[in-house]
Amino acid sequence: MSTLEKIADLRIVDHHPGYDKVNNPLLLSVAELAPVGLTWQSGGVQHAIRSQAGVSGRLLGDASGIAVVEGPYDPSANRAYIVNADGSSRARIPAQIGAERVMFYTWSKLTAQSHFWLRRLDETFVSKCERQTVPWCKSQEVGKCMSTR
Repeated sequence: MSTLEKIADLRIVDHHPGYDKVNNPLLLSVAELAPVGLTWQSGGVQHAIRSQAGVSGRLLGDASGIAVVEGPYDPSANRAYIVNADGSSRARIPAQIGAERVMFYTWSKLTAQSHFWLRRLDETFVSKCERQTVPWCKSQEVGKCMSTR
């Protein structure tokens, strides 16, 4: 694992390349329109993440990794993690709040902290990476979930 390498040429792999998503003539669902992969270069090597259940990812601010959500519309495939530029795992984010299972649906950076957004039936949560205890999640630890209510 190396956080010194940087990601170059991050690309989204569409499920239906060339499809008119704006007008959506086949009335595909959001899940059917979700990208199915990410590809990138690092250290001259091509890397990829693919999932038929959908993949979304955002490049970290320092380009040392990608925050990934797989299966944002499929409970059996849903998971969130951070992958390093070299393709190794940096952190897995637990999909549990107490005894309840939650689903990840996106990632964002708010102020100086980064967050994975989670949802259960009646509430939205944020799992934040604590900068003071985890310098941008460079270890396996991830912050606690908190309600957005």
